[in-house]
Amino acid sequence: MRERMRLDAAKVKSLKARPNERRMVQDTIFPGLMLDVTTRSKTWRLRFRKDGQRLTVKLGMYPDLSLADARKAADAMREGEESQDAAPPEDQGQPAVTVSKLFEEYTDHLEKVKNRSEGHVRDTRNRLYKGRYSFLKYLERKHGGDLPVSSVTPAMCSRWMNEVYRRAPQSACHYRTSLNSAFEWATKADNDFTRDNMETRYGLSVNPVASLPPAEPPGVRSVMVTPEALQRLWPHLKCDPVTKLLIRTVFAMGGVRALQFARLEKAWVRDGWIYWPADSTKTDKEHVLPLTRRAKELVTAALVIAPENSPYVFPSPDDPMQPLTASAISRAMARTIDHYDIEPHFVLKDWRRTVKTAGLERGLFTKEESDKWHLHCDKDVSEKHYTFAEFREPKLKVAAAVDLLVDEWLGVAQEKAA
Repeated sequence: MRERMRLDAAKVKSLKARPNERRMVQDTIFPGLMLDVTTRSKTWRLRFRKDGQRLTVKLGMYPDLSLADARKAADAMREGEESQDAAPPEDQGQPAVTVSKLFEEYTDHLEKVKNRSEGHVRDTRNRLYKGRYSFLKYLERKHGGDLPVSSVTPAMCSRWMNEVYRRAPQSACHYRTSLNSAFEWATKADNDFTRDNMETRYGLSVNPVASLPPAEPPGVRSVMVTPEALQRLWPHLKCDPVTKLLIRTVFAMGGVRALQFARLEKAWVRDGWIYWPADSTKTDKEHVLPLTRRAKELVTAALVIAPENSPYVFPSPDDPMQPLTASAISRAMARTIDHYDIEPHFVLKDWRRTVKTAGLERGLFTKEESDKWHLHCDKDVSEKHYTFAEFREPKLKVAAAVDLLVDEWLGVAQEKAA
């Protein structure tokens, strides 16, 4: 929803958005300056025209960036764009752009020009140059450090993708997409015949990733987790304490999506319930669930060891201000299953299928109740604004059933191992 308003400090502070609503409030004092308001954040953005195109860039987050500072930043950015337009072409002898510089410029483009979500930009940065198993870390490990963009070959990309696939096959398609998109963006920038300055910046004539076959995402699986497999995996997870608690929590909650728990913030856990906002779920809908008995113990343990300055229940061990990544969770599962030769080889979503199948076969809950638990059902207009009490009892029923099934699958052996 777009609005125009004469902004002042008091109005900026009081602006709020309803659930599932996004307000774009335009400042009438400084044309082009907007405050993007959601239930989770307030973001300053600047809209302007350059070379005949309308662009929108992110200036910063409120309250870190006040109204006065946002207007100054917007004014400075406009002046900077004008000075860049008037600047002479760069020297032909400029040093070659490195891979790390390309990745930084590409992810900044995603964030400030394409307005991709914070989660999308964060995951892309981790895959390209910030994560432990990123492409840049691979270059540093295998080729002695950062390289000029023009030195990257398809063979380098293929060998890195092979490492990614062997370590986390479920995530390989996402890693290839991020790398391919970054080099495709650079290739187009170098070969764009419509630009005024025809000098090449990255030295690319072709995209080195384009020749790699796509890593197809996994299709529909039919693996069912056995009690023996879960009993072997539960006490022997080969990972850090935070990842171990997260994986066990996913099992204890009947297979609710691991990424929802990875991005779970402390403020969303209240009185034994979790309140995920709409912009934190895969379906872009608010998700409210009671913690099962076993999950409540695990989340409590995670809160005890989580750093005080981290907003997350399950923060990344490398950076407490970031959540755990999907690849870290997948690696922990695969590493444990391979080490202990657990059969069948399963992933977390297989546990969701197993619990749902067992619960339906035994009449512990209905399909509709299970779909509400996992947020699989689409609501029609009449259900758009359902009351909390309406789904409270069905969800408590599913929580009790999940506790029963987890207890049965783990058995007495787990209780002693814990």
